[in-house]
Amino acid sequence: MQKFQSFIKLAFVLSVMSFILWGCPYSSDVPIDEAKEKVNPDLMGKWTKDVNSENPKFYNVTKASDTKYNFEENTWNSTDKKYDKKNYTGHTTTIGGDIFLNMESGGKYYLYKIVLRKNEGVFELIEVTDNIKEKFTKSADLKAFVTKYKDLSFFYNKEVEKYKKS
Repeated sequence: MQKFQSFIKLAFVLSVMSFILWGCPYSSDVPIDEAKEKVNPDLMGKWTKDVNSENPKFYNVTKASDTKYNFEENTWNSTDKKYDKKNYTGHTTTIGGDIFLNMESGGKYYLYKIVLRKNEGVFELIEVTDNIKEKFTKSADLKAFVTKYKDLSFFYNKEVEKYKKS
């Protein structure tokens, strides 16, 4: 019984630490801005996180409309030995030359900065930190907030996910 309780405590501490260390992107009830920007054809296709991995995470990105994308996220489930799929819709908002991705699922928007290196066939997905405590009900207020803080390093989670077009 003592070993089991120690195991549970350790599992709890590890799960809390992994959540703190890896974080999640900031989520909002509103996007940074409405979908106004045209879909970039360079973002279409299959994007793989680690091409050297046996079962890498990848996205299939397709055009949903003139201004929106469909993102199918595929993450390997080692227990079930298959890919788990999550679907998002998204659109980009450019602020001062920086491209932000508003990914929507279940009525929530998850915010990322993206850096597209077209010549290398690579894009980087950088999470806007979930340490932001402010909540927004208007896109204009969120956009003003992002504009004000987007150049500060603590505005983003540390991990940068790199994807290669495959």
